Formats: sequence, structure tokens, C-alpha cells
Amino acid sequence: MNHRKIILLGQGSTALEFSEYLEDYAAMLCYDWKIVGYLMVEEEENRLENNYLNLGLASMHIPKADYTYLMVCDPSSQFEVLKQLKDLGAKFMRFVHQEAIISKDVQIGEGVLIGPHAYLQRGAIVGNFNLLEMFSVVSMFSKMGDFNYISPKVHLGIDCKIGNQNSIGINICIPKGRILGNHNLIPSREPMMLR
Repeated sequence: MNHRKIILLGQGSTALEFSEYLEDYAAMLCYDWKIVGYLMVEEEENRLENNYLNLGLASMHIPKADYTYLMVCDPSSQFEVLKQLKDLGAKFMRFVHQEAIISKDVQIGEGVLIGPHAYLQRGAIVGNFNLLEMFSVVSMFSKMGDFNYISPKVHLGIDCKIGNQNSIGINICIPKGRILGNHNLIPSREPMMLR
């Protein structure tokens, strides 16, 4: 489907970043995609107010059948509103940046966003409504549940299992075979400086 009217769910920095990717991608492939506006979610600064129409609070929105929705917020903290919109019939698109690398036999769920230079290795499974930022790696045969936020430069080792509603900060490496359950907040790690 090359004709879409898109409503963004979220208004923060991630929304601004992915709206630019989406517009570039549509122009490059001559797709008839139009971002109609955005729905506001809690706990995000408004980076879209000068770019798109504010359609109000996501929690008050009634989805419309002729619109496609793109989640551009932290899914781990916006779980309730995402679920509410989905239950009301919202159709969410997945978006994979053209500079991401997706290997064979990878499964990607509904509403997933994958940023530039992300790498999903063979046999990886990424559930619904996950956001993988730039330079993130999901190694071979790792499995992610739903509603996870993976920051830039996160590396999930081979055979890792990540549950639901986790938020993993910048520069974190989850070692091979680790199991990370649900509702974890792993803060960013400062990169080591070589002297």
C-alpha cells in the first residue's frame, strides 16, 4: 500500500527523528504518504508543534479506519495508550529505516520502529510495539517481547530473551543467553574514555 494518511503517536525527539525518516523514505520511493498530525502522550516534550497539526491527547482519541498510526514514543511507558488505541481498532504500521540491516529469518511484529544502522541478526524475533534506536543490535536467536524501548548502541547478545515493557539505556550490553523479564529500567552507561 503506497497511499497512507499517517497519524504519529508521540511528540518528542523520537517523533521528530522518525517523522523526518518517514518523509525522506516516502520522497525517495515516491510513496503518497502524508503525515496528518500527531497525538500527544504524557511525559514527552513537544518537538512537533511547528511541524504538524496537534490532534489532541492520544488517550482521548477515537481511531479512524482510513488512517494509519505510527508509534513514535517510548512504548514501555506508553503501554496503556497503545493498547487502548489498538483495542479501539487503530492500525499501526511498522517502519524499518533503509539503512538498518535485517538478516534472514527475522520476525518483526506490528508497530515496530527500527532506526538507521540497527542490526537484527539471523533468527531474531522482535515482538509488537518495540522501538529500536540507531546502532542497536539484536543478536542471533534473541527474542524480544512487546512494548520495549531499546536506546542507541544497545547490544542484545546471542540467545537473549527480553520480556515486555523494558527500557534499556544507551551503551548497554546484555550478555549472551541472559533473560531479562518485564518492566525493567536499565539506565544509560557512559562510554569508557581511553587515555
